[in-house]
This record gives sequence, C-alpha cells and structure tokens, in this order.
Amino acid sequence: MVLTPRPRRKGSGATYLLAFSVLALVFAGAAFWAGLSPSSPSVDVRLEGTADPGPAPYTAPVGQDRAGVLPPAEVTGRLPGDTEGLYARAGTAPSCDVAALTAALAADPAKARAWADAHGADTPAGLTPVLLRHDTAVTEHGFGTPAHQAVLQAGSAVLVDALGVPRVRCTSGNPLDAARVVVGTEVTGEPWQFFQPSLVTYVDPAGSPLTALTVLDLDGGELVQQPVG
Repeated sequence: MVLTPRPRRKGSGATYLLAFSVLALVFAGAAFWAGLSPSSPSVDVRLEGTADPGPAPYTAPVGQDRAGVLPPAEVTGRLPGDTEGLYARAGTAPSCDVAALTAALAADPAKARAWADAHGADTPAGLTPVLLRHDTAVTEHGFGTPAHQAVLQAGSAVLVDALGVPRVRCTSGNPLDAARVVVGTEVTGEPWQFFQPSLVTYVDPAGSPLTALTVLDLDGGELVQQPVG
C-alpha cells in the first residue's frame, strides 16, 4: 500500500508529521510480522511441490493436488483465513476425502494417536477441502519425525478449519499449523517455476468462525461459496 500525504505548510509541524509517519510505518511492519522469526541456516524450510508428499507421510494420498495453479502476484504476505479468493476448488468435486483420511488413521492406532496429538483433535471432522491458490508457508508434522517448516506449492490440496487456516495436507495426511518463520533464501528442495520467497503467503486465523469460504472455481473462473465443514 502506498500512502500519499496531504500537502502541508513548511515548518516544524510538517517535520513532526514526517517523523511520526516513519515511526508508524516501522511499528506497523513489526506488528505485521509479529510471531514470525526470520529464516536462518539452522531452520530447514522445505519446498514441497504438488504431488510431493514430503517426509514421513501419515497416509497415502487422500486428495488430489492441481498442477499448474499460478499464484496471484498482487496479493501476498499475511492474509486472514476469510480473504476472498484465498483458496480455490476444481469444479464441485472435493479436493480431499475426509472419510478416507479418517479410515486410514483408524486402521493404524499408533498413527492415529500421534496424528491426534499433532492436530489437537482425534479426527479431521469439520474441516473443509480446498486448494491453495498461493505458495503457502506452514509448519508440517510428519509421522515419527519432528515438525518442520515447509512451503506448499499453489494447487496443493489441504483441509482448512473454521477459521480458514490450513490444518491437514491431503497428499500426505500430515497435520499442519501456522508457519513459525519468514521464508528467506535458505530453503531445501527443488524450487518450482515462479517460486519466490517474497511471494509466499502466511495464513492468519479469521476473526471469528466461518460458515462459508469464498473460493475461486478454477474451472469456471468465478468466485463461489464453499460451505465450511
């Protein structure tokens, strides 16, 4: 956003206004990135493209990623989960099968317990299948391994909660949380076409629980309402 100041008379008032504006921008920037730490060589941020399940998947794929989704370059950074067009869908078919994920976890009690500990709930009930429209930073929990920082490519199928935050990756069944670092140049994995750290999106919870998400229908090219849950 570009702020255009109003014309001011010369004098100390204009000087004080300039100083105040600079300080306001500094504090606004700090608040914008509050809670995120810059990436460093000691933090492994892994790039995970569509169809790449990443390390230690909990399950076989229970959803379908969409290749070739180009992220919108005009909107990046930290976005609330209720942002219109933040997510997408491909026609009316769900991008992720919640029942299949539930069944796969129920078939392996050890994985089910570990998954519930990482996710914070016993099942994925109430989550909503969508496709990412942006390259999105997350914290990912693989089975039997420490949580790691990752960037999921636009087009990845995920389940989001009632606040619009990605909570499960459908290609692996792995639980997701909000990212803990700002993605820089220290990444592992193969960058995909058009990947840029400066264009990575970080999803914040919506201000209140949602009943529907406004998503882009990739087949029709229109914004549509996707019921939550």
